[in-house]
Amino acid sequence: MVRQRKTKTAATVSTGPHDEIPEDEQWRLINESGVLKQLQTTSLDQTNTVDDSDFSLAEEIFDAAIYIIPISFLLLLMEILIHLQYGKHPSLNALTDRMLPGVPIISICVFYTTRHKKRKENDLSA
Repeated sequence: MVRQRKTKTAATVSTGPHDEIPEDEQWRLINESGVLKQLQTTSLDQTNTVDDSDFSLAEEIFDAAIYIIPISFLLLLMEILIHLQYGKHPSLNALTDRMLPGVPIISICVFYTTRHKKRKENDLSA
């Protein structure tokens, strides 16, 4: 079997000066086959799909919330551990005093970071 395959491929490939096609004949074949037009149409479709893949505001907020929630809980955990490190039990007042200004700042930073990251990925894929 292997020998038969080798002989078939060797028989179809021939080298010689009569295998060369002139450039004008190559261009005529390309234009008649429509391959060039298909490539141009395909490239236009790909640029349109990149524009369609832009995230809406709701998707950007959802993506940011996926990161904001665990980071906020990490801040809460660290605040509790800091209080326990000094032998104090954290009160609800102390925790809310730390979380109320901290979570919005984290949210803004995460939102714009994830938004920039998605836009940069879209620019690289285009």
